[in-house]
Amino acid sequence: MNEIITRDTAKEEALKTKIGCLALPEKIISDSGYEAVASMTKDAKNIETEVVKYFADAKKTAHDIHKAVCDEEARYLKPIKAYMDAAKRLMMDYQRRQEEERRRREEEARALARAEAERLMAEAAAKEQKGEDVSAIVEEAVMTEAVGNTITIQAAAKKPEGVSTRKDWKITEVSFAEVPCEICGVTIRPVDESAVMKLIRATKGTIKIPGIKYEEYNTVVVRR
Repeated sequence: MNEIITRDTAKEEALKTKIGCLALPEKIISDSGYEAVASMTKDAKNIETEVVKYFADAKKTAHDIHKAVCDEEARYLKPIKAYMDAAKRLMMDYQRRQEEERRRREEEARALARAEAERLMAEAAAKEQKGEDVSAIVEEAVMTEAVGNTITIQAAAKKPEGVSTRKDWKITEVSFAEVPCEICGVTIRPVDESAVMKLIRATKGTIKIPGIKYEEYNTVVVRR
């Protein structure tokens, strides 16, 4: 603080003295008393101006220092943020490919089950023509197809500690004339996209807002 403010001890003492002289009666009981309080209020206003003026240079210096620190911080953070954004895109791309592979394998397994069910039904049809009992084969075919339709294969993507995936949403279009003034008790006009996003996230993407279009996407979350 001492490095920012250029101290003027005499000025500060004078200001403290003036501030210490500010006093009010418990009640105004006459016109002269009213005039006295009015005069003291004017004096207080002048003292206020003096105080603001005294600290003005220090405030400007502090503002400039704060801005310089923020700018310097931003220069350090910019490449870090760029790295994390790129890393998250890489991880999301990997997870997307893993999910595509999982679905491919899942569909392949289901197709094999359907093919086996069809083979069994063909076998049953051939034996039925010969007068054989095919109920067991038909039952096996039905079960094979039923089981095949419910086959699920888990994704192989690893989840390192502190890294997870979550759903998020982004607004893609706003028709300002259609957006209501309030929804779910939240005022959103003029259109407050921050308030809209809070509603979307709070309802997990189920809310319908006239004039607002949004879409869901997955994002990587990294915790320390």
